[in-house]
Amino acid sequence: MIRTPLLMPLLVIAALGCSGSAEEAPVVETPAMDGDPVAGDDHAVVLQYHFVAEGTPRVTSVTPAEFEAHLDHLTTNGYAVRPLLELIAALRSGDTVPENSVAITFDDAYISIYDNAFPLLKARGLPFTVFVNTEPVDAGSAAFTSWDQLREMQSAGATIANHTVSHAYLVRQPQPEDAAAYDARLEAEIDFAEERIEAELGVSHRLFAYPFGEYDDRLRAWLAAEGYIGIGQHSGAMHAGSDFLALPRFPFSGDYADLQGFAEKIDARGLPVIAAEELVEPTLATRERRPTLSFEVAAGPYRAGQLNCFATGQDRIEVEVIGQDPLRLRVQAPRDVPAGRSRYNCTAPHESDGSWFWFSHPWLRDVGPDTPA
Repeated sequence: MIRTPLLMPLLVIAALGCSGSAEEAPVVETPAMDGDPVAGDDHAVVLQYHFVAEGTPRVTSVTPAEFEAHLDHLTTNGYAVRPLLELIAALRSGDTVPENSVAITFDDAYISIYDNAFPLLKARGLPFTVFVNTEPVDAGSAAFTSWDQLREMQSAGATIANHTVSHAYLVRQPQPEDAAAYDARLEAEIDFAEERIEAELGVSHRLFAYPFGEYDDRLRAWLAAEGYIGIGQHSGAMHAGSDFLALPRFPFSGDYADLQGFAEKIDARGLPVIAAEELVEPTLATRERRPTLSFEVAAGPYRAGQLNCFATGQDRIEVEVIGQDPLRLRVQAPRDVPAGRSRYNCTAPHESDGSWFWFSHPWLRDVGPDTPA
């Protein structure tokens, strides 16, 4: 058993998953930026935003000035901002992506994306993805973009993708459902949203962001059967070994919008997890409060002796080495994880370049129909 020292307090807990928040489609060709490196990488970082505005809930917002500072950092430091679909396609096929690849995403299609973020992105020629919950757009809500505005952004290089019809809780249900009722509910939320996007914009990317970042085995299996790619809200970089039904993103908002933290996270790499025993199902069983996470990690240029794991609200938790060649680890929070969403985040420093390897696993506690009162 090893007990590792606390590293870098800034990395203790990444921004929590925010609330509020198949078929081939053409990929937007983005002109290479001056200074784009030629070398390839095996990973990419996906950024997540909700509001880009003043006066909106700080926990899901960055200000326009903060967002502009993020973009300026990317463009002046040689990062390759690419369409999310392009990066996913390359990594899934085992190809490299441009060095320092980053994708920009927005959840919910709030009007501030069009009013405040889009002009900054357009001026720099940067591609981005907007995950749309279609109900408020269809209703003409002033708080959200319109279909015409989404079409305008699509014409300028945006990918418009699926975030359900109503931004519903897909995992949390008060009553058990049989297979037919479950399928009908997901078809009404996910497939119908995909149909609305295709009807309005002429594309069906089958790229889906989980509302609230919440998913479980049953939902992942449904997405796989329907040919979707799944996007979460747990932290880390995506790579060829990632779960393409639950890809990680770094959320930026509130206390997690500062430029120093941004600069560190966009240099992140994916910890090469190769097997997980008690990892796949995020939804905890009734009365389970201190989940155990066991996983194997392939060799790589990270400092294994400095690998730390953290639980939401608990700072560092003990890392137990249970095997070698490959490295096998087990972690368990010493205290109950909070009800609702939480995470275990594991990080290890690179051997030489100052970047960090990340692995994050979400948990959902007390969200099922059998939850005790």
